[in-house]
Amino acid sequence: MRKTRIYVEVVIILILSFMMIGCKKYEKAPPQSLLISKKECRLCGSGKNSLKTIYKNLSGVGVLCLNDWRMVDILTSNDAAISSNVSSCIWADKNAYSIKITRIASRKISLMQYISAENNTPDMNKLNSFLCHTCMKNLEEALRIYGNHSGQSTKAICMVTFPSMELYGLQHSFQYYIMGDYFAQAHCIDNEIDLTVFFAPENEKTAKPITGSAVFLSTILSILCSSHNR
Repeated sequence: MRKTRIYVEVVIILILSFMMIGCKKYEKAPPQSLLISKKECRLCGSGKNSLKTIYKNLSGVGVLCLNDWRMVDILTSNDAAISSNVSSCIWADKNAYSIKITRIASRKISLMQYISAENNTPDMNKLNSFLCHTCMKNLEEALRIYGNHSGQSTKAICMVTFPSMELYGLQHSFQYYIMGDYFAQAHCIDNEIDLTVFFAPENEKTAKPITGSAVFLSTILSILCSSHNR
């Protein structure tokens, strides 16, 4: 009787062990970096190829195309030097995506249209090879798709602020962010993203009448909020 009880206990322990192993097998593994040294990170590192090093003297907002590691400036402190009121430029990888930027210098506004190929999803294994563990975690969060949008394919793009290199998602139908002196609103449908970025510094403590560009920005925000609430 005692031997039978021992056998039953051993069987139960074995079953529980296999169940625990099976559960661990299907857990989502955290992003693991292959970098030995954090300073070699291509996003936040101190090396010459790091984006934080390249953009250390620039403030503003850009988008980062992940698979070809291309940074595209959307609105930066250098845009004050633009002489023409409206200017446009286009970046494209014909097999993956196209980006069109329109800058309205007098209003300090930039508009971006991004169109992605259906198979242009992030190559996480490639990114693991040159990003540190912290940046991989931040990137995974920026690419996270949740709510009614779960199940759609992830686009290989995110928004970045200079020079901090903070990452922001562009995966959902409506998103807006206030990032220092910049306000960004993104609208995403299927494989297209429309992004609008304003230069909107905080008002000084001394009270001043709201005029000019402040009224324009306030009107735009009201329209965006009302349309979103519908």
